[in-house]
Amino acid sequence: MMNFDMQPKNLRFFVWGTILFFYFLILLFLETQQIFLTIDPIITAFFQKIIPPSAIIPLSVFSLLGMFEITSLAVILIGLFIFKKERKIYYPLVFFGLILVFELIGKIFLYHPGPPKEFFRFYLPFSFPSVHVDTAYSFPSGHVSRTLFLVVILLFLFTTHIKNVGKKFLLTASCYLLAALMAVSRIYLGEHWASDVLGGIFLGTSMGLLALVYY
Repeated sequence: MMNFDMQPKNLRFFVWGTILFFYFLILLFLETQQIFLTIDPIITAFFQKIIPPSAIIPLSVFSLLGMFEITSLAVILIGLFIFKKERKIYYPLVFFGLILVFELIGKIFLYHPGPPKEFFRFYLPFSFPSVHVDTAYSFPSGHVSRTLFLVVILLFLFTTHIKNVGKKFLLTASCYLLAALMAVSRIYLGEHWASDVLGGIFLGTSMGLLALVYY
């Protein structure tokens, strides 16, 4: 029998999720005021200076993990696992959908052009088709939003269900590394500004925490 229990289980997640979403809204407002117009190019130039060109292909391939198709598949598989294991409705699917809504709103209505061509570094030695909405604006980073959402969910599951200390450490460290590399890669490859990435961090983390309130 399916579990439709709607009693909040993790109120601290609700508090922190709400706070981080409020930070996202503040950042969204600051973007409308073009506060980061000067600092964003400086940060991108800094990353492209300290990271060698040999990292272009590895980071380009790595960034594929943040694509809509791959992250969506991962979220659905986790949902099926939880449903099969505990017969619980997987509420995170709803909040994952909200990420897409806010991403589309930002990239369609917020005037915030992405990095110009001179910053562009993304390169793949093969073709990888993807379905995505292509606009001239770039706030927030969808790759980072979706990755952080997934990382929050995985961290919760790993710390809750895995008892082996060594295995738990390796898996949680891998999650943090995944999040950090995704954020850095989007800036280094010239796909997003640092402010876009920060917005993605706030949005993805807040939705991930809110998704866990009823788990």
